Amino acid sequence: MLRSITILFPILLFAMLFTRCNKTTIPPAKEHFIRFTDKDGLISNEVTALKIDSDGNIWVGTSYGVSKYDGSTFTNYTKNNGLIYHQINNIAIANNGQVWFATNYGASVFDGVLWTSYTMESGLGYNLIYDIAFESPGNIWFATGNGVTEFNYEGNWHYFKKEQDSALIHNIVKSVIVDGNNNKWFGTEYGLSRYAQGKWKSYLSNNALNDYIFTLFADNNNALWMGTLGGALHLENDSIVALTTNDGLINNRVEHIAQDLNGNYWFGTKSGVSMYDGTNWKTYNVDNGLPENWITGIAIDNHNNVWLGTRNHGIVKIEKAIP
Repeated sequence: MLRSITILFPILLFAMLFTRCNKTTIPPAKEHFIRFTDKDGLISNEVTALKIDSDGNIWVGTSYGVSKYDGSTFTNYTKNNGLIYHQINNIAIANNGQVWFATNYGASVFDGVLWTSYTMESGLGYNLIYDIAFESPGNIWFATGNGVTEFNYEGNWHYFKKEQDSALIHNIVKSVIVDGNNNKWFGTEYGLSRYAQGKWKSYLSNNALNDYIFTLFADNNNALWMGTLGGALHLENDSIVALTTNDGLINNRVEHIAQDLNGNYWFGTKSGVSMYDGTNWKTYNVDNGLPENWITGIAIDNHNNVWLGTRNHGIVKIEKAIP
């Protein structure tokens, strides 16, 4: 027995020394997750929208008002401050710093001091607003539950609705963006429409789930992406290409899309968030750091931190997720 132990000891010692010298055995550092809830000052844990302004403030839309986080303090806004309705569907930030809020009962805009609201009485085509986008030199586009409304810099309102096959493809418009070529894109519950130079063009895929569009996103190369019931889609030369769970996506219901400073795509779903670098996938959910799987917003700050909104558990910061 003594001989066995004597022989085994040098072997164990050598193995320990080799392990310490072999750097490949050291596991990579994990991301740092920081969570903020109503206990920290957030107005509600039911997050519905998330945006970051040019000063780095985090704007959080919830079911019960709006919070602004400046890195140390939450400032909350409700109907008592001037917000037209407490439940926020989306947030849009204009180049002049104005913060716009889409609600079920119109839109509110905050310039840092004053609040102004717009409804059908003001000129909106419909009060249920899902999304807002901006076009130079000052036109504002509202995606609504009954078509699209444009409010131009001259103070005039214009309305666009489905008219057979010659205009908007569907009247329930969930998302709107203006891309780098000044194309106006509208994601609806039944297809995609583009409006450019006074002309309309619409797109339908071969999969009905792909035509239910939650969100639109233009990436760093001005390529159009769509979050749908059928996965994350992007438009290539008028052809729609889909990324699904077969490719590595955690869930095909994609409600939010963002791109970090390294060009990685982030897709928010009800089963977590998936990151795609063009080749590889990585998913974050309750199994590896998130307090909840259902993602309700994604925003990337100037330090490449990824901010996530959740349905019932506040917001989460994945600190320096991609070095």
